[in-house]
Amino acid sequence: MYDKKLKYKILSIFAATVMTFTAITPVWAEEENLEADASGETSSDTSEENAAPEIAGLTYESAMDLSFAECFDVYYYNDGYKLLDIHDDARYLIVPEGKEAPDDLDPEIQILQQPLDTIYMAATSPMALFDAIGSVDSIKLSGLDASGWYIQSAADAINNGEMTFAGKYDEPITSFW
Repeated sequence: MYDKKLKYKILSIFAATVMTFTAITPVWAEEENLEADASGETSSDTSEENAAPEIAGLTYESAMDLSFAECFDVYYYNDGYKLLDIHDDARYLIVPEGKEAPDDLDPEIQILQQPLDTIYMAATSPMALFDAIGSVDSIKLSGLDASGWYIQSAADAINNGEMTFAGKYDEPITSFW
């Protein structure tokens, strides 16, 4: 049969070939995209697909330039209104402080009234970041009760009444919304 050194050599050559191919594949894909952009032809022209929705009483101004994001769009309207469109899921109209949502708004568009001062934290990992910057006090609703938190400041906030258990993300207590 084969000796061990020969097996390792063959395996090493195979691994090096796979790594080389993996390393140059993104370059090929990037070159193809650049060629398509230069010719004006793209395989997924989404300009029509992502046109800003018309909202009665508001005038569309611009859209957020998203270089890498593909699953949402942000549209800017007059007077500071913004529409967050999460493709195939939901749309949120962010209404500036002191303003009201337009009449005859599509009932499927959720309204977020600024200032947005209530954060619902359902995951433990972002809570660690809020704790690290000393901002646990900005979170008002929690997806875990005090005994579920390994972050002491979150548990303390719930025990002190500064944060309220609002139910798990998949079973929220809807009286808070």
